[in-house]
Amino acid sequence: MKICTKCKQAKPLSEFYKCACFKDGHQYICKECDWIYRQENKNRKQVNNKTYYLQNQERIKNRVKSYRKTSQGKSTHENGNKRYFEKYPERKIAIYLLNKAVVTKKIKKPKKCSICKRKTHIQGHHDDYNKPYEVIWACPQCHTNLHQKRKQKYAG
Repeated sequence: MKICTKCKQAKPLSEFYKCACFKDGHQYICKECDWIYRQENKNRKQVNNKTYYLQNQERIKNRVKSYRKTSQGKSTHENGNKRYFEKYPERKIAIYLLNKAVVTKKIKKPKKCSICKRKTHIQGHHDDYNKPYEVIWACPQCHTNLHQKRKQKYAG
């Protein structure tokens, strides 16, 4: 038996998660109180993670860029792309056909985003990968937003 420090009830050791860092090998709060605590603090953790990212955005981006330049970073990126396109071969074909059309000047790539009108690096977004030449030209931020909207549409 052990007393939970949160609810102050005596409970058998099976009601406590195992943890080698404590003297008796079990946490001080019971599983039930631990679950309640995690549910109450789930949103706070998400807010803290978002705040941390926003405050350290440039530092994180620079770290990712420098990692991508290393041989390990390059191979990790290539392996990820390989797995992605093995899973979605129609996307690889659509991207290839669009890029070929842009290079051969059959399709003109605009210089600004069709959504926010910013002049920056422009990417082609496919709503339907079976129609490779029908794209929305978007900046990276708008392109990411389009994909997030698509995920929400199919998740809900």
